[in-house]
Amino acid sequence: PIWENRFPEFIEQIEEIRKTITDKDILNKSIDELELSCRPRNCLESKSIRTIGELIVKNPYKLLFINNMGVKSVKEIIIKLRLYIINKESK
Repeated sequence: PIWENRFPEFIEQIEEIRKTITDKDILNKSIDELELSCRPRNCLESKSIRTIGELIVKNPYKLLFINNMGVKSVKEIIIKLRLYIINKESK
């Protein structure tokens, strides 16, 4: 559908993040660890998405259907998630 045509990189980026995770303990970490701004954090919490594991199994396009979640918020989530995973995996 329309979002997939406009932002095909979302799926590629989430798939890359999923493949990068070797430390499965990261999946149990709170989304608070990502240090998201208020809007994306509140949107995720409104749908009871509280851990990184719960977040990365979601289709990024489905996140756009959460009330008040926009493209900018999804991009922020992907960027912060990637940085967090890279930082934790490199230790």
